[in-house]
Amino acid sequence: MIIISGHFRGPELKQSRVSHAIGAAMRSMETAREPDFGGSLGKVPHVNAVFFVAGSLGPPGFEDVRIGPYSRKDKCVQVDIAVPQTAVDADSLRDTIVRGLRMANAAAFLFFEDKDMEFPLREAEELVTRVGEELTEYA
Repeated sequence: MIIISGHFRGPELKQSRVSHAIGAAMRSMETAREPDFGGSLGKVPHVNAVFFVAGSLGPPGFEDVRIGPYSRKDKCVQVDIAVPQTAVDADSLRDTIVRGLRMANAAAFLFFEDKDMEFPLREAEELVTRVGEELTEYA
């Protein structure tokens, strides 16, 4: 029900600490999700949480979160999460990632509620908690 990815606004971010932190969150989410996750696309509403990270090409261009494309077939909505330069430079990237994922869950819940669909918010929040617990290196 949650997919994580990143969009980096500058080539200098390719091997940066924030890139590694988002990658660690992605791997942690893959481990935390149930094994048949891929088979649930199109059956259970999903959120694709995309971190837009500020870099040399500029800021994300929005604040907090915004709704992106929606796939009716996959029942998946993209929620973009702004990561400003102040967050990129912060010591605690774990807080930024967890906060962003929680905002994405809330936005997805409201999005699917408007479509009379039930987003599994409780399960999604439990996954975010597990991811946060594994990001100790970025605390």
